[in-house]
Amino acid sequence: MENTLGLAARRLWRRIESATDVLVGTCLVVSALCAFVGVITRYVFEISTWWVFPIQHYTYVFVIFVGAALAARRRIHVRVEVLEDVLKNNFKTRTTLRLIMHAVALVMACYFTYAAYVFMLWVWAGDQVDTVLTWFPLGVVKSLVFVLGLFFVAYLFRDINASVHGLRTAKHGCSNGAKR
Repeated sequence: MENTLGLAARRLWRRIESATDVLVGTCLVVSALCAFVGVITRYVFEISTWWVFPIQHYTYVFVIFVGAALAARRRIHVRVEVLEDVLKNNFKTRTTLRLIMHAVALVMACYFTYAAYVFMLWVWAGDQVDTVLTWFPLGVVKSLVFVLGLFFVAYLFRDINASVHGLRTAKHGCSNGAKR
């Protein structure tokens, strides 16, 4: 039962990751198309399109926050690679350094996710809408920032778990983290 549950959780997680990749790509395309439409309508047809900037802005902000979560997932977020390269032959020290970096990033991610949560509640309670797109509630954007913060924290927890597992494995005599 436990293996089946773990397999189902991994499948669900992979589907969420795939959907996130598709959503980021779609938002990036929409943002680029909005910029193109805005330039063409303004300078070719001399028509001001009032809806282009907010849509472009929100999709671009979404891409930035999802990009942070994706960077954490792929382990390409900001980190001190110089020290990792110097310590490449010392597994325990390198893994301990990685664990410390992930812990610092986790504390900051938890703080910003909490701030996003508080801000999201404030925006929803105030029933705020965009000044241009009056039909678009700003709570949607703030909710996405909070949810993406949760994804970022989840990826950091996964990395911390992997580092701790690597250190435990190394304590039992395996220098490369693999079982003998």
